[in-house]
This record gives sequence, structure tokens and C-alpha cells, in this order.
Amino acid sequence: MIDLLIYQLHLIALAYTFSKYWKMEGLKAAFMSITLALLVFLICWTMSATLSYYIYPSEYNNIYFSNNTLSLILILYPEYLYYKNFVFNK
Repeated sequence: MIDLLIYQLHLIALAYTFSKYWKMEGLKAAFMSITLALLVFLICWTMSATLSYYIYPSEYNNIYFSNNTLSLILILYPEYLYYKNFVFNK
């Protein structure tokens, strides 16, 4: 359930990024910016998923919190830094 909230936050951030770059620099820059944001998300999620399987035992998985939830929570701070430095400061 927490996973869904985090995914929705990512979709909102992607929509904001796309619309901001589309207004400022055009359609090509908007697609490049969301491509870069998706690349950052996928790379960070892959690395944090590996880490979360070592940290969080699979016996504790339930419908509300699982290994994937932990991995998504672990990438919130690096993505926050990405959006703060490259999207919101422009």
C-alpha cells in the first residue's frame, strides 16, 4: 500500500518535470528530462532493491510493507536531491 503512494509521488514528479521543461525549453527537452528522471529512478531502485533484500528479512513481508517498499523508501532521498538540484532550481 505504501508502494502505491510512492509510485504516485513519482508520477506527479515526472508530470511536473515534463511540463516545466516543455514550457521552458520545448518538447525535446521535456522528453529528455523525463528520460533522465526515469533512468535515475530505475538505477537507484535496482541498487536499493539489492540492499533491501539483505537488510529486511522476507519473513516480515506483509501487504503494507515489503522489501520493495523499503527499497522505494531508500531511494526517496537520492531522488529528492536530484529533483532539488536539477528540476526545482531551474
